[in-house]
Amino acid sequence: MNKFEENPTVQRYNNKIQLFFPYNGHAVNTNYDFQAEEHTDNRIKKFPHEIFSEKSYDGILVAKSLYNEKQIEKIAAEGGIKKHLRLDQLPYDVPVMGDCGAPRYMHKHMPDITTDQLFNYYTSLGFDYGISLDHIIGQYEHGGKGTAEQRRRRDLTINNNFELLERVKKEQPGWYLIGSIQAWSAQSFRDVALELAKGGFKYLAMGGPLNMGMPDSDVADVLKGLSDVVNDYGICLHVLGVTRYSLLPVFKECNVITCDSATHMVRAVIGPHQAYLGEENGYHAGLVMPKANSSFRAKRYVKSFDEKEAEILKKKDAEVLQKEKDALLEKEIAKQKKNILLGKLKSSKVQDEEEKVKLLAERSVDASMKKAPPGKGLEIRRNSIEDHMKFGEDVMPNLLEGLDRKTKDGIEKLDIMARDALRSYDRGEISLQEAKNVLLQYLRCFDGFNPKYFENFITTLENKPWQKCGCQMCQDTGVDIVLLRSGETGCRRIFHNLWKYYRSWDKAIKELYGEEDKENTSVQN
Repeated sequence: MNKFEENPTVQRYNNKIQLFFPYNGHAVNTNYDFQAEEHTDNRIKKFPHEIFSEKSYDGILVAKSLYNEKQIEKIAAEGGIKKHLRLDQLPYDVPVMGDCGAPRYMHKHMPDITTDQLFNYYTSLGFDYGISLDHIIGQYEHGGKGTAEQRRRRDLTINNNFELLERVKKEQPGWYLIGSIQAWSAQSFRDVALELAKGGFKYLAMGGPLNMGMPDSDVADVLKGLSDVVNDYGICLHVLGVTRYSLLPVFKECNVITCDSATHMVRAVIGPHQAYLGEENGYHAGLVMPKANSSFRAKRYVKSFDEKEAEILKKKDAEVLQKEKDALLEKEIAKQKKNILLGKLKSSKVQDEEEKVKLLAERSVDASMKKAPPGKGLEIRRNSIEDHMKFGEDVMPNLLEGLDRKTKDGIEKLDIMARDALRSYDRGEISLQEAKNVLLQYLRCFDGFNPKYFENFITTLENKPWQKCGCQMCQDTGVDIVLLRSGETGCRRIFHNLWKYYRSWDKAIKELYGEEDKENTSVQN
């Protein structure tokens, strides 16, 4: 038996790279009423592996930061994490990996959990794998000894690794401990990997700067720098937050057998620009469409047509703006201090450090606030009714006749009309131009309307990618899946992106290992 066969992880995965889904509480209510936009009495929450007849990931990563202690106790009482996620009902194996959730406390001096708490989390919930407790080093450098803070975080993470390893060896909890590497350069990554390998670790997770936008070349340098350690000690690797196709050959060469990334999930909900994953990993724009009956924008819009309310809103705008400026300033100060902490800004080269940090922060905030002076939002809202024709679209008088868009009732009716127009277009009952006209009348009622973003969404409407997609979410949801409007549309888009990405991932893995490109990910019920 060679060194790699001694690692049970290799046997489980057949020595092929596996894609893990970073679970963040996502589930959809399959009985949600999109027409009425309300939940039915009979809510049925489902996870991706319960909805799709095909796999959407090879494993699931669940960070401890997702749950508080009471929730952990409840899940343990239910029978553990696999029963909670209903993985025990599947006819195939989906391993669950635990993580400490280090991004939550990366700006703090110390982790906000202990190795004992992490051990109990993995043990009580019955994980298959658990990554050790680490403290993120966010800045990558091409060499160097690192800053004092970087070295402190590295040493803290190493100590946590061995503290957990000692307890795992003693108590044999039933889950496999993955060592965690935090470092700042290719050489320091290798040094830590070697120390952990000599200490008995066979499975190491690499994070820190690797999942913070490092170019492929730097990621490859780090991984290849570990090759002698990997080969000499029979090490398997997990890469946190990186699943780029361009790096798959390097992953294979360096014995990376698991990786994870939340990129496609985050893009689904963080903004409209790249919300919906299409063919060849290309993205389609979504549309932020406020709810007229609950959106604060809609409420402010109606109030702005009352002179007294308008004056109150102007004062509130000024107050809110000042609070926003104060909050931004505090955030910028923290950012500059973090730059010093992580080595981006050498504290030894900064004279009057506190004064310098505050000056840099104030400049950044002032530049941001120039884009939103007090009262500008109100002016846009007040003028939107009068100049709605300036975008160059014809109004549909037969639909809009008698509609008072200055009232709550009127704006809610216009909201319904806009959504009905989108669905009618989806069914082929009206033209794209007709749907665009009605949608435009509604969206122009709100500040922040951007013609460029709107045109990007019109391109999405023209292509109708959801009609070409074979996933259950698109088939059931229709055009609503490209609307950034509610948690239900967001979760459905997340699930679609997962499903779509895994189709491409599966194809890339088959090509990497020289297998035939045939569909073998179907789940037999």
